Amino acid sequence: MDGTAFQSSNVFPSLGAGAYSLTMKDVNGCTAVKNVVIADGKVIPAPNVSSDISACLGSPIPLTNIIYESGNKLLWYSSNGILILAPTANTIGKQTYSISQLSPEGCESGKTSISISVLDCTPGIFDLALRKTVADTNKTYKPNELVTFNVTVYNQGNTKAYNIDVIDYIPTGMSFAGNISQWKQSDANAVSRIDSLAAKDSITLKIALRVNIDFQNGNLLNKAEIFGADLDKLGKNHITSDIDSRFDKNPNNDIGGKEKSPTDDDILGDGDGRFDVIGGIDPKHDEDDADPALFRVVLPKDNCFDLARRRRVMPNLKIWFCNKNVLRKKGN
Repeated sequence: MDGTAFQSSNVFPSLGAGAYSLTMKDVNGCTAVKNVVIADGKVIPAPNVSSDISACLGSPIPLTNIIYESGNKLLWYSSNGILILAPTANTIGKQTYSISQLSPEGCESGKTSISISVLDCTPGIFDLALRKTVADTNKTYKPNELVTFNVTVYNQGNTKAYNIDVIDYIPTGMSFAGNISQWKQSDANAVSRIDSLAAKDSITLKIALRVNIDFQNGNLLNKAEIFGADLDKLGKNHITSDIDSRFDKNPNNDIGGKEKSPTDDDILGDGDGRFDVIGGIDPKHDEDDADPALFRVVLPKDNCFDLARRRRVMPNLKIWFCNKNVLRKKGN
């Protein structure tokens, strides 16, 4: 040891802290030298973790919550005790590690458990869309008949939406059937609430409206619209618009949304009023939180009696007697 005489024992009593040169010789006279550092006997405490660590995906792991002695090195161990390099934030999720600290003299402390959560810190995009269609698109309806519609709400953003409120504007000539529990009548319209909708998910609400018994031949236009939503379940962060739509209860202010046009059923427009108008037909700029559904009502003439007998006296009057004794007339 440090140039002293060789000894057969591998025990060197009374050595103080410091650096030493240890020379070893075998029976053949071959030697080898090893530098040895003896620590001062100070106990090195395990690192202290003030709280678990969170890091954004792809960013460095912050170490400000880890307390250890200056000049020492942190050692990281996997959950199964294998020594690893410092962890990286390359995968979203929560992982548990153990850490210790190593002194310059090579003395290692005990281990401390630590959890690291890797988060997707991409700014949230809130984007809802709605599409309304007649369930049976090939059917022609009659007065007093139920018409079922599909109202599909899409979450096109990357954040979950809560308390999505939808309104169905019941047109003149129709009445709320009230036979579907998802909807309730509100003034002259019907409303429904979707408790939550995950990002990239969709949900379809069915609503049934009845054609009024006194409605004459012609088209009926039924619209639906999203009029509110929240960023949280408790409704503390209420949303009145998203990236391409305004949420309200006004069926007459939406960009695009023209029935039987390219903006009918479109859910990919940007809602930019600089390039299209209310009721416009350019799907690139459709305001996709509202949508119309148009269908036709035809009066069954074979079930009616033509009472216009004196056309010379009333040339513009047409009268039918039909549908459970309801008198219908058409003309001046």
